[in-house]
Amino acid sequence: MTQIKDNILVVGGGPVGSVLALLLAKQGLAVTVLEARKQGASHTDNRALALSYGSRRLLEKLGLWQQLVPHATAINTIHVSQKNSMGRTLLKASDYQQEALGYVLSYG
Repeated sequence: MTQIKDNILVVGGGPVGSVLALLLAKQGLAVTVLEARKQGASHTDNRALALSYGSRRLLEKLGLWQQLVPHATAINTIHVSQKNSMGRTLLKASDYQQEALGYVLSYG
């Protein structure tokens, strides 16, 4: 059995695990990421990933956002309602002086 000498072990190298590992490494911690897929293996998951505006700000601080911008679609309006109900909420980025409320990226 191989001994791991790092301070932190992150299980899963998806979006959350990868960002967590990077944040911890920037704090000076030694981090190992365990991922089930082999490095370089193709990704067949075609889901979309919705990011909040706060997630964008975090990715900017990490220096990653500029690489994602060409692949991001802005979420400018969010309409929340319930079927057969009179109430609804409409959120617009412009009402909050934001360029977007969030973003959609391809996960794969």
